[in-house]
Amino acid sequence: VMSLARCLVVRLRTCFALQTAHSTCAAQPIFLPKSSGQAPHRHLEKVPAGSLVFIRQYSEGATKSEKQKTEFVLLVNTDGRVLGTKTKDEALAFAKKHDCYLVQVEDGRHAEAKKRKVYKLVTSQQMLEHEERIENDAGAKSAPTAGKQHLVKNVIASSKITENDLNTKLKSIKKWLDKKCEIRVGITGTPESTKQLEIIYGKFESFLAGEARFLQKRITHGVLKFVIMPVAEKNNAQKSNPSKQEASEE
Repeated sequence: VMSLARCLVVRLRTCFALQTAHSTCAAQPIFLPKSSGQAPHRHLEKVPAGSLVFIRQYSEGATKSEKQKTEFVLLVNTDGRVLGTKTKDEALAFAKKHDCYLVQVEDGRHAEAKKRKVYKLVTSQQMLEHEERIENDAGAKSAPTAGKQHLVKNVIASSKITENDLNTKLKSIKKWLDKKCEIRVGITGTPESTKQLEIIYGKFESFLAGEARFLQKRITHGVLKFVIMPVAEKNNAQKSNPSKQEASEE
């Protein structure tokens, strides 16, 4: 009888230990942030491992993050023709492939414009002309009404310009400088043509050395822009009257 009782006690203890271990492993909690939009380390809720709730919440979170990263836009060609709906990354890649810029525009003619942003492809020259118009409009508004205003001339050329065409433009610029004009120059190219743009800029400097001031030179996305101004009036007066300057020094 005593041996039978001891065997029964050992069996009961073994069953209880196995049941406790199984329940502990199956119900081990995983902490997930509550979907209240607040910081996850402040508001946590317990979800049992292997639970369908845990799987659903994880899937929904991944789907939301993917939707937030993907932005669809309506792409318009340089001539105004609609190319269709693309992701923002696809539109950027398309613009780069065709050596164009991507500019957001407001165009209510398209029904898709109410749902998503509209982006238009523009060439380097179109971008340059657009910027020149903006600068001219801003200069006209900010210029004082009183006093003499100088004329502004715009020169736009390609980095593939021939020597004859470049010399013709340089001669025209020289005449404009004699009339005290401000010349805004834009040379369009590609991001890979920076060296060629620097060579063209050097030709401008060599041809107009001592007769002009070069300001605001910059090369951005394959476009060279700078401003040519007449030399200061004091320098002109000193060059035209050297005898007076020498007399004053004596």
